[in-house]
Amino acid sequence: MDCPPAADDIFGPAVHGCRDDFDFTLLFEQSFFQIAPCALLLLLLPVRAYQLKRKNVKTLGTGMRTLKQTAIVSLAATQLALLVVWSLTPTYRTKASVPAATLSFLASVALLFLSSAEHTRSVRPSSLINTYMLFSLVLDIPQTRTLWLRSGLPRSVPALFTAGLAAKTLILCLEARTKRRALFPPYKIYAPEALVSLYDRTTLWWINPLFLEGYKGLISFEKLYPIDQDLSSQQVEDDFQSRWGQTSKNGKHSLLWVIARSVRWTLAALLVPRLFMSALVLAQALLINGVTAWLSAEQTPHSTHQGYGLVVATACLYLGLAVSRALTNRQQHRLRTKVRGIVMSAVHTKILTLPGDQLADNAALTHATTDVSRLDVALSRLDEALTSPLEVGAATFLLERQIGVSCVAPLAWTIIITALSLLNSNMALPLQKRWLAAVQVRISYTAAVLGCPKGFKMLGLTDCLTQKIQALRVQELIKNADYRKYVTHRNTFSAVPQAFAPPLALMMFTLIHGGQALTPTVAFTALSLIALLTQPIHELIHAIPLFQQAVASFDRVQAFLLLPETDGNDSAPFVDNNGVSQTGTDAELSVLPSEPFAAHSRAMVVATDLCVRLGKEHRVILQDIKFALSAGSLNLVVGAVGSGKSMLLKAVIGDVRATSGQLWRAAAGKEAAYCAQDPWLPNGAIRNIILGESDMDQLWYRRVVQACALHVDLTTFQHGDETVIGTRGISLSGGQRQRLALARALYARKALMLVDDALGGLDASTSRHVFDDCFGINGICRDQGMTVLLATHAVQYLGQADHIIALTHDGAIAEQGSFADLQQHKGYVYELYLKGGQTGSSDRTAAPADDIIPAKPSPSADDAQQDLARRTGDMAVYGYYARSLGWEYGTVVVITAATFAFGVKFPDLWAQWWSQSHTGGRLQLPLSVWIIVYMLLAATGVISVFVHIYTMLVKTVPKSSAQLHQQLLHAVMRAPYSFFVDTDSGVTLNRFANDMSVIEGELAGAVMQTLDGLALFIGGAILIAAGAEYVGVAMPAVLFVLYCLQRFYLRTSRQLRFMDLEAQAPLLTFISEALAGVTTIRSFGWQSANHAKCQSLLDASQRPFYLMLCIQRWLNLVLDLVTAALATIVVSLAITLRNTSSAGSIGVSLLNVLSFNQNLAYLITAWTSLETCLGAVARCKNFESSTTPEDKPEEDQTPPVTWPQRGALVYANVSASYSSNGETVLDDLTFSISAGEKVGICGRSGSGKSSLLLTLLRLLDNSSGTITLDDMDLSTIPRQTIRSRLTALPQEAITVPGTLRDNIDPLQLASDSAAEAALARVGLLDLVNQQGGLDASMTELSLSHGQLQLFAVARALLRKSKLLILDEMTGSVDTVTEELMMSIIKEEFRESTVIAVAHRLRTIGDFDRIIVLDKGRVVEMGKPGELLEREGGWFREMWERSGH
Repeated sequence: MDCPPAADDIFGPAVHGCRDDFDFTLLFEQSFFQIAPCALLLLLLPVRAYQLKRKNVKTLGTGMRTLKQTAIVSLAATQLALLVVWSLTPTYRTKASVPAATLSFLASVALLFLSSAEHTRSVRPSSLINTYMLFSLVLDIPQTRTLWLRSGLPRSVPALFTAGLAAKTLILCLEARTKRRALFPPYKIYAPEALVSLYDRTTLWWINPLFLEGYKGLISFEKLYPIDQDLSSQQVEDDFQSRWGQTSKNGKHSLLWVIARSVRWTLAALLVPRLFMSALVLAQALLINGVTAWLSAEQTPHSTHQGYGLVVATACLYLGLAVSRALTNRQQHRLRTKVRGIVMSAVHTKILTLPGDQLADNAALTHATTDVSRLDVALSRLDEALTSPLEVGAATFLLERQIGVSCVAPLAWTIIITALSLLNSNMALPLQKRWLAAVQVRISYTAAVLGCPKGFKMLGLTDCLTQKIQALRVQELIKNADYRKYVTHRNTFSAVPQAFAPPLALMMFTLIHGGQALTPTVAFTALSLIALLTQPIHELIHAIPLFQQAVASFDRVQAFLLLPETDGNDSAPFVDNNGVSQTGTDAELSVLPSEPFAAHSRAMVVATDLCVRLGKEHRVILQDIKFALSAGSLNLVVGAVGSGKSMLLKAVIGDVRATSGQLWRAAAGKEAAYCAQDPWLPNGAIRNIILGESDMDQLWYRRVVQACALHVDLTTFQHGDETVIGTRGISLSGGQRQRLALARALYARKALMLVDDALGGLDASTSRHVFDDCFGINGICRDQGMTVLLATHAVQYLGQADHIIALTHDGAIAEQGSFADLQQHKGYVYELYLKGGQTGSSDRTAAPADDIIPAKPSPSADDAQQDLARRTGDMAVYGYYARSLGWEYGTVVVITAATFAFGVKFPDLWAQWWSQSHTGGRLQLPLSVWIIVYMLLAATGVISVFVHIYTMLVKTVPKSSAQLHQQLLHAVMRAPYSFFVDTDSGVTLNRFANDMSVIEGELAGAVMQTLDGLALFIGGAILIAAGAEYVGVAMPAVLFVLYCLQRFYLRTSRQLRFMDLEAQAPLLTFISEALAGVTTIRSFGWQSANHAKCQSLLDASQRPFYLMLCIQRWLNLVLDLVTAALATIVVSLAITLRNTSSAGSIGVSLLNVLSFNQNLAYLITAWTSLETCLGAVARCKNFESSTTPEDKPEEDQTPPVTWPQRGALVYANVSASYSSNGETVLDDLTFSISAGEKVGICGRSGSGKSSLLLTLLRLLDNSSGTITLDDMDLSTIPRQTIRSRLTALPQEAITVPGTLRDNIDPLQLASDSAAEAALARVGLLDLVNQQGGLDASMTELSLSHGQLQLFAVARALLRKSKLLILDEMTGSVDTVTEELMMSIIKEEFRESTVIAVAHRLRTIGDFDRIIVLDKGRVVEMGKPGELLEREGGWFREMWERSGH
């Protein structure tokens, strides 16, 4: 029937009386489909134009811009022509025809300008133009159909409109093209996502090449796309810091609100598509209502068009869902990445401002790992939490419209369960805090142990520390047990509304309206709305505890960010007598008291009445310190152990806050080169460490290396100055580490240089060389005009100092002045100089320099196998993990997953039978039976959920986690010493931190989700196929597509997950190194450079993290499209083959389609998560299988309990090397030591002294010969047994987090009185008692290096044996303390055999025998007196060279 013109000149929106009543009116189309988009474009044009005007030109001149302009001109021409035609045909136009054509023409002209600006000043295709063109094109299609169907209308109108449609299509294609080739070079390297169009970003077309790369082979890190500039760590942190600095930090949750403001635009961009998605989700219920009602009604010609409309609506609805979900997920993933970058960057920034003692607990590591992980998990649910209330309200309104007052039953039930869950959610926070605190304790303890492998192995503490760490892991799991039970109850509660709300609603409806009122249309519309009502509540119940955890993590991070900072990070502190900090400048020197030295015209550092107190007891460390350091002077600080020398240096650089007094540094000394007593050396090449943050200057570099006597060492290293030193310089000796740190300090050429006992580990000749070339009259420091403050025990150099500061045992200045003046006073310095005639040693290193780093194995077949497993998976890992679960519990978990799916899916079929029972259905049952069975099915699902989760989380996970941790820990602790040299500690710690967290949390959830998802998918597929007879034919094709999809997807996903875990290791190592070296970093003024490196590593770790989220988004999009296709097929078959489907069956089918995409995504995401989380298990498994334990099968002899009874040691033809192809470090070594004999070992650098000790303690295997102790061959005795039966004093005292009691007696074999007696023997008891006794924290004691050596002696006194091994233990003590330590050893171990690698030759001058080594051979042996009388002897030469 022809339409009169008046029929299209009304708003409608539907036309009546023509076009089969299946069209919009022309007025409606022109008003909403044409005018609205054009008006919106014109409104946004000035805003976008202003943004583009502020940008520079980014593209070269190309023909593409001209082509775009030509296409837009053609569009404008068609719109102008259309305006003319509408103006000339008033009969057929509507009230909106001319305005619509006018606005269309103006929009085309605006596009001409906007396209040109966007092309030249934007790196990506214009999102505004593409959005406008897409919607304009889609919305023009109905109007095109209307114009062609309108009778009487001149054909020129639809022809011009169609031409305009073609022009828009061309413009859309041109504007969507990437501009990478036309960009200037700096912009071509941007991330692909930053350069592609809106459509590519939505469909993730840009990531397809990465998928192909992952499917075909291995993805290297270099092939990963860089992250978007908007996600870069620097940009997100800069935005955060600018707001954080302006915010009052006293408010509650300040950090949370500041971060929220920092990412507000991303949040807004997330909410817009999420609201569209919520609307489309609710529209699914209306679709089910429409389809089931259409199938229940009689067919008419008009209903046929409605049926086709339902098919189109189905396709549009599910396509819209796919697009809106993809856009929502994109913004959510960007939000997660930004918050991750903000928190980790902020934590590292704060690390660089805190004093070293505030970082000793390694809490920052927990913030950077566990807290960041918790925040990320919570943010993944943010969109659901924000929109859940709206979805619940809308679903309730629609449900009331459908079933009336009966909606009260499911709503009330849901509200009650939700309220109970929310009340219980308050339990989560304290439970979570307890667990996180336990995690922090374990990680900190593990990091401390892994940082001193040589020490714990020498002391025989391998088993003890292994048990302690495992006990901490078990304790952590116990503390998390209550939280896992809470999670079980929470998940069970969340399942109750979804299970019981449907039967309650249908029960109320049938009781009120009668059973005959329950038709398929009513039933399945109601069920779909109930599902949409309960699903958000289900998600909310899960999300709220996660947000509580996130808030707790935010608060923990905030507390860390608010810790008081050191005064020395930006400028030297100036503290008045009341302890009020100010900032010192050159001009403020005049405000100091008028002491004689204060008026020094060239002062670099001035201190007056400076006092430092530490600890809870405010123990006095320094008091009444007054001195002035002249520019360019050499100043020495001397004093007994514990006198405060190191603390004085830290006070000068601002790492320690002064309690009172004044301290000033000249502007030139704002940045100071600092060498700590325990030098901070990040893992890297020697050259890079020396350079620090300075540029390479070859001449200066060679001079510094020469001055620090490193040139000799570099010639012996296989890779020269490219040699990697390992974690904390583990591959270097103590002397080499000190000289390397000194070289770094010199190379920086700072005006002020503070050196803490860098000469302590050097032999006399090397010490003299280093002092003369660095600090002497003709040394580098004098030549460069550096002011040097050197804390030292090497009193032989006092005569060359310009100024000497001598400290007393209580931290006061005993005397100060020039050496000549102090000699005349004959005070402390005079006496010290008389006693310290010899402070050098026979060696400058503690390990041979020529075999420090063993050659690492080249890639093998095992490596290739692991690479293949990374792509395709490894079924052996499933078995490895399953064995840790146990088959009994595993069976229960599988069975309950199946019964859960039955309890969820079968009720849909039961509802179909019930709704059809009054219209000729197969089953005719009483109402009570329908209700009771429905309730029982719901109860089955809920009970299955409880048993399923309880078995997995409460029973299985603790057992599995503890077992896997123990296996990993055992493999690490039993690894050979060479493993710790070759492997970065951060890599190993990453396994105990992130991998264990994944195994305990994500992996357990992935197992349950995969089983549940598989069961739900199978049930849902069966019910969908049952909806229409021919849908089942399509299911195999769907399954095939899904199989190909997961096969294609998983290969890339596995690799990215591996890379995500691996990329975190360097970042974790870097943060750990920053924690250890923050004092040095800040002193040098390297905070900015160090933070830039951290951001670079963080960006590197963000790459696999964000790309993994992208491919998950790609998966969800593809699954949504599969679901859209499946839903369209179901509705199409139901509409076209009406007799093959009933309203009830199609209701069941569409009800399951409602959740089919979610089930599909749930299954494949869970499966992928399972595969990727198993990567953590695979890493543990591979490590366990690839790490050869140091214990050998032949080491099976158990010596008597009293062994060694005498301490008689024999080396017979012993040879050893650090690798099978390496140079021999011990060559046919033969000697014997009698029981009780005191033997000193000495020799030049690389002579094999420390290698000898390593073979004795079985840290280094001898390749030939035998070592016997009391007639037992050490190669037949387990290594741990050997080490536990001997007493060793390593060069560096080992301490772990905990109390003093835990450290002095880790084996817990001694009584408190014995421990106190040992502390009293070494002179530390009074200090310990002041700090709380044996229960005092080791960290809070703040022992100096010398005091730690005394503490190590006290620990040795509690573990006496017949063989004592000393490894250069006196390097950090003064002469008096050295004499005390040696006297204690000689007295307490007078009946024991003592083997000492000498640090200072006089310490072994009265030993029974001296063994001199050279190149791994004994070159001289005898009594000290005899060797000193031997003309031209080795020992005599070294003795004389030492100054005796």
